[in-house]
Amino acid sequence: LCLFQSLVLSISFYGVDWAYGNKMPEAGILMGATIVEYWITMFLIVMAADALGLMVSSFVKNEQLASQLSPYILIVQLLFSGVLFPMEGASSTVSALMLSRWGMEALGSSCDLNGLPLRLQEEFPMIPHEADDAFTHDVEHLLLVWLILIAFIVVPIVIGNFGLHRVK
Repeated sequence: LCLFQSLVLSISFYGVDWAYGNKMPEAGILMGATIVEYWITMFLIVMAADALGLMVSSFVKNEQLASQLSPYILIVQLLFSGVLFPMEGASSTVSALMLSRWGMEALGSSCDLNGLPLRLQEEFPMIPHEADDAFTHDVEHLLLVWLILIAFIVVPIVIGNFGLHRVK
């Protein structure tokens, strides 16, 4: 199921590209086609999200509490993803612990987000477009971010395993 979800999400990038007239990169950083990199990234994100959900479920007493916690986890993931506003100071440290930040970083690196022109700049050329180190378009950066996403799969599974063993 995760393989299928990842494929659908990866293909949706091209649907958005077509619908809004954006120009996606011709080739990926590692692969000949960016869709392969998108698929790997989306697969890692889906697996890490599943691992996070299993970890949370292993520490709560019932499914209703887990359901009540999920919106709070999602809101924190959104706020600290680094997409809505820049992360500085302590928020940068908290952001480094968020799955969403690393997922966005991997996707932004694959599609060369720093190299894409902003549509807003076409209308208002005085608005600067500053490159973000998080979206560095090179092999080493992408592999490092994928490794971090793999850690977001392994660590919650290990912690969740400890949570399950404490259940009577």
